Amino acid sequence: MISTVLITSAVQAQRLPMNWRVTAEVGGVIGGTWLTGPQAPTVGGDLGVTLGVGALRSLVPNAAAGVALRLGSQGLTVTEQDASWSGGTLTEADVVGVLALTSRRRARAQLSLDVGGGLAFLSSARDLLPFRGAVRASPLGEIGLAVRRAGLVKADAPRRDLALFARYSALRVGTAATSVDHTSGWIGRISVGLRVTR
Repeated sequence: MISTVLITSAVQAQRLPMNWRVTAEVGGVIGGTWLTGPQAPTVGGDLGVTLGVGALRSLVPNAAAGVALRLGSQGLTVTEQDASWSGGTLTEADVVGVLALTSRRRARAQLSLDVGGGLAFLSSARDLLPFRGAVRASPLGEIGLAVRRAGLVKADAPRRDLALFARYSALRVGTAATSVDHTSGWIGRISVGLRVTR
């Protein structure tokens, strides 16, 4: 009797959806004009890298919400008149709340629309405008699209999904060191990479 109950419980547990799933991602980031304006140099972002981890909880079928933590670095270039030079490396840590809306799986592929918002904590490049005197935490918003493909795993192993993602994010540097005329408002960047969900 006890063995029957245990076997039944195990079968039911296997049929239950996984409420929490863990994600990890690696990618590159491009874009971002951090400072521009009359009588001011242009500070732009070069190619950078981003690493992230997160956790998602299923809300309803095809919808999940969670949080992501990302670390990244991006080189900066300063341009004034006909001269350009390195502005150092900007590093940041992002804490983002994420809502993921997924389509129905077709064949082994599935689309996911990801929307998020949170805070970006900027460091390094503190001697460069507009980061000099800037507030450390900046509001951040993002929207992205991912194409998932279910991994081929054994029946008794956790499901693992691989996805290619593209994400547009925008943040605003809060600072009293420059006037509004010399800032870019919301700074937009694009990230692309690979995400693993388990």
